[in-house]
Amino acid sequence: MNKYHLTLCATFASALVACATTETSGEASEAAATAPTAQTSNAQEERRRGRNRGAHSRTAFFNSYDKNEDGSVTRSEFTGVRDQGYARRDANKDGMVSPDEYVGEYEQRLDAHLAD
Repeated sequence: MNKYHLTLCATFASALVACATTETSGEASEAAATAPTAQTSNAQEERRRGRNRGAHSRTAFFNSYDKNEDGSVTRSEFTGVRDQGYARRDANKDGMVSPDEYVGEYEQRLDAHLAD
């Protein structure tokens, strides 16, 4: 196993632990956390919900990784999503992600997110 695969395995294990330790009413808590207050405008609510798209919640994890929507994430589903992310970051396709490539990809995602 190379360093990249070990990192993926560690990330996957961390995500599974996070899912397992999330309170059983996590979806209810998540809904309550994103519910608008009386003072919150629709635009503010949309921005707040948008911030949760990349969150590390159980729902966000499964929405991102469970491609066949069967309620579980296979190694293939997990590594497929991670490989796509790596390919996006490796702008010059040399098999390595430099700090500039990493930051550049992040800035593109942030700009797209803020434009929504």
